[in-house]
Amino acid sequence: MYPILNIGPAIIPTAPLLLIIGLYLSLSVVERAAKMLGLAAVQIYEVCANALIAGFLLARLAFV
Repeated sequence: MYPILNIGPAIIPTAPLLLIIGLYLSLSVVERAAKMLGLAAVQIYEVCANALIAGFLLARLAFV
């Protein structure tokens, strides 16, 4: 795997790029499931944002 993608003058690190793509895809799947269950998408986004923040904080605490 390439750690850095060079696209012309732009340098893109692959780890954050894959993280962003994964978050986008998972949120789109969760949004579709929420629509099928009749839930509000705003509430789902709030729960996902809180879980993401808590996950980053707890992962950092576990690393230290």
